[in-house]
Amino acid sequence: MVYKIFIKVCLTIVLLTLSLHSISASKEFDSLNSIPFENASGLILVSASIEGVCGKFIFDTGADQLLINSAISLEACDSDFSTVQGEVKTQKIKISSFRLGQIEIENFQAFATDLSQLESHVGSKILGIIGAKMLDSEIMHINKKDRVIEFLHRKTLKALFSSHNIQIPVIFENDIPIINLSLDGDSYRFILDTGASISFIDKKILDKRNDLFIKTDSSFDLVTASGEQSSHFYYKCNAVNIGNIIFSNVEVSPLDLTEMQELFDVDVSGIISLDSLPFSSLVLDYKNGLLYCSY
Repeated sequence: MVYKIFIKVCLTIVLLTLSLHSISASKEFDSLNSIPFENASGLILVSASIEGVCGKFIFDTGADQLLINSAISLEACDSDFSTVQGEVKTQKIKISSFRLGQIEIENFQAFATDLSQLESHVGSKILGIIGAKMLDSEIMHINKKDRVIEFLHRKTLKALFSSHNIQIPVIFENDIPIINLSLDGDSYRFILDTGASISFIDKKILDKRNDLFIKTDSSFDLVTASGEQSSHFYYKCNAVNIGNIIFSNVEVSPLDLTEMQELFDVDVSGIISLDSLPFSSLVLDYKNGLLYCSY
């Protein structure tokens, strides 16, 4: 069974040299600023507008930038940036107005590239990819059950606690969340990515611990932002722990992540898709470096 997959796997945006960290919303967040989303082939889609043009964007915890579909007619200049899969042609764009729910951001720089493969994957027109932390929220709640993203004040955090919560430390590099996963007692760091439709593990780890993985008959074609395409198989693993929770039949695919690992100060062994985790909601506490999960 072969699936046609486009997955960014954090390769598109993580190497952009211009950071948008200094951008902040022109209005303070309300104590509960809710953004409805839809799930499209394992990716989170939200409605937003850019320069008055309304449409769908992918919401991505694995990015801190705004990437625009080059199909949108905006004034731009050519620019290149690197991904672990090669150079990607982009254009620098000056954005005067971006709006997501009640969040407004003005006068900043974004990048544009061809997202037609991504549109084919989700089956819908896509205006761009929104990096989660560019929205400058201290607390973010992804409610998978009700399909809502909420940007919160800290005082509202306790209201989300329940007996089903587990608390996991998070490392943020370039505002990209990295969590520890345990494979049969050995700890590895994985990027937590809502902008990935499936999960990846470094091929070296799978080769070393092949006793933990079972190759399936399902495969997919990986199409990266740089246009390269390759076929990969899914593997199942029954020895995955996050915190004190054991997961069975977690599907991952091996990939050579050597070049991506060079982008981080800590060892990164894989990318875990939010869609792969059976949690009903996740809360990211950027200030204290914590992830709260409910199941």
